Amino acid sequence: MIRVIVTRLLTGVLVMWGAASLIFLIVRVAPGDPALILLGPDASREQVAELTASLGLDRPLIVQYANYLADAARFDFGNSYLLGRPAMPEVLERLPASAELMLTATTIAVVLGITLGLLAGGRPGSAVDRVVSAATIALQSFPRSGSASC
Repeated sequence: MIRVIVTRLLTGVLVMWGAASLIFLIVRVAPGDPALILLGPDASREQVAELTASLGLDRPLIVQYANYLADAARFDFGNSYLLGRPAMPEVLERLPASAELMLTATTIAVVLGITLGLLAGGRPGSAVDRVVSAATIALQSFPRSGSASC
């Protein structure tokens, strides 16, 4: 049992590291200068250079990556560019509403899934079974959208 828990924890850490690394890579290879995008097209070269230095984007890529991972391990997600405040309190402020939405959606899905599954399974080959099966296949065919972020 302990082996399973340790294996799951290590797998979780590897998945989180992989996801963080992929996000870092995607952000770095995206076209455009991040400082120029944040400041807008009317920014002077001095402003862009100053912001680039303050964000650490003038450092070698490996140093940026190490700093990124170290900050993420400390749950330091920097400042919100939109609000100018640390991002973590903003995330935590919205966490209860997100958790409520998740719990409500999960409850509806479980209740509806069990109810429809019992109805369809209780009468194999019936109209209810065919409708539930067709709806299930159709719903599984829809692409899932990713979560939006601010």
